Amino acid sequence: MFGIKRHAELERETRFPRLLRNVITNWAASFSSLLIAFFLSPFVVHHLGALAYGVWILIMSVTGYLGLLDLGIRGTVTRYIAKFHTQAKHEEASRLVSTALVIFTLLGVLAFGTCAVIASIAPRLFHVPESSKPSFQAVLILAGATIACTLISNVFGAIVVGLQRFEVANAIDVSSNIVRAFAILLALSHGKGLIALAIIHLAVSAAAGLIYAWMSWRLYPQLSVRYILSDRANARLIISFGSTLFVLQASSYLILYTDSVVISAFLPVSMVTFFSIAGNLVASCRSFISGISFTIPPLASSLDAGGNRDKIRLIGLMGPRYATMLVLPIVITFMLRGRTFIGLWMGPEYADTSSKVLQVLSVALFFSAANQVSTAMMWGINKHRPVALANIAEGVLNLALSIGFVQVMGIVGVACGTAFPTLATSLVFWPLYMRRVFEIPFSQYVLSTWGRPAVAAVPFALMSFIIDKMWDAPTLWFYFFQVLLTLPVAALPFWFVCLSQTERRSYLRRIFSPPVRVGEPA
Repeated sequence: MFGIKRHAELERETRFPRLLRNVITNWAASFSSLLIAFFLSPFVVHHLGALAYGVWILIMSVTGYLGLLDLGIRGTVTRYIAKFHTQAKHEEASRLVSTALVIFTLLGVLAFGTCAVIASIAPRLFHVPESSKPSFQAVLILAGATIACTLISNVFGAIVVGLQRFEVANAIDVSSNIVRAFAILLALSHGKGLIALAIIHLAVSAAAGLIYAWMSWRLYPQLSVRYILSDRANARLIISFGSTLFVLQASSYLILYTDSVVISAFLPVSMVTFFSIAGNLVASCRSFISGISFTIPPLASSLDAGGNRDKIRLIGLMGPRYATMLVLPIVITFMLRGRTFIGLWMGPEYADTSSKVLQVLSVALFFSAANQVSTAMMWGINKHRPVALANIAEGVLNLALSIGFVQVMGIVGVACGTAFPTLATSLVFWPLYMRRVFEIPFSQYVLSTWGRPAVAAVPFALMSFIIDKMWDAPTLWFYFFQVLLTLPVAALPFWFVCLSQTERRSYLRRIFSPPVRVGEPA
């Protein structure tokens, strides 16, 4: 009995560094992406202009739906690689991955063909000026080739993530983003346009896929990936588990890519630019939550296989709260000081309209950030089917409300059409589902996830409001300096209000005491 207890204690001590390392590297990758987007976005907008940039965003939205051809396969490979590698079932892992590669190759061909067909009809469906139609069609075809490369490389990316080697995946992604950014800067500086951007995305995606393939073989040498190893049994397994993930992804795509399509169908395509400024800021915030949520599925799958339900329940209660704590200072800054930031960042002509969209989307972000962690956990323990249905309902309602509101309120109406269903899912579905799966009381979940962080953030909100009204920021760097001054006002209340005494003691012990390693004497 003592041996089992001691093993569990050692397991907890050794899991923490890996989980922490994965989260930190994910955040580093997210921060680098945010930093690149921060400097690159104004450069691209001003070199292309609102019209051309709006066309680019529209193309990304239209082709973004083809990401659904993933069909949940990458998530399936991630989950079963984590399982089979832990169980040393290398032959089963090889057959699963080989089958996934066959499926993704066929889907890549389908994606390219679909984009070629869309290129012939899309200009007639949207308000694309006649002068932009040739480049619009060429970029669509190149985007199809990029999607095909991405689908095939997803197999190898899933292997790396399934092994919980997020530092490797993040290194590849960061390097790709840096190369892509420099290539875009060089191309636009020399007067190139949308077609050059599309070629750059294709080349970088193909190179990243090759690197992922090489690293997957290095990290998992027992794995053999060959088309001949594919079989029907693994195809059925992939389809069975992946079908629900596909529904989950479809709903996410419906939510993420609906806005630009609706705007371009009812308003001038240049208005997509105003909306995307706010939308990209919110998406960048979500990427920080992804730093946590991406580590959850393989970890939850491993814990579930070991029957450690108490640990999973603890993650289910703490993870959403930490996600809310992470985004809340950003949400408050967006809502109170978003207009100032956009004016300094993108230019005063974008400040008023885009900041109104940002305020609406920020409210939804506050309540929905926790859902990313919860969704990842449910996926890892194979409890994600009801989540997929809830997300589909959210996506359909998002589309309906956006179409209705855009004709009355413009792009702010589209933001409201996105926010209202998100609030319903966050405040109704998730507390009820967490009670059903983990027996967490409704009130406890709501208080833990949103109540305590909101109370702790009051001093930060007051300080931000006072600074915005009484201390003008003449430059963007001075604006960041002001935000940095206020962050300690948020950190201290979060530490005492959001964390329990047990959590505070645990973190202090981990910070000031070296971790115990398996095999070391107690």
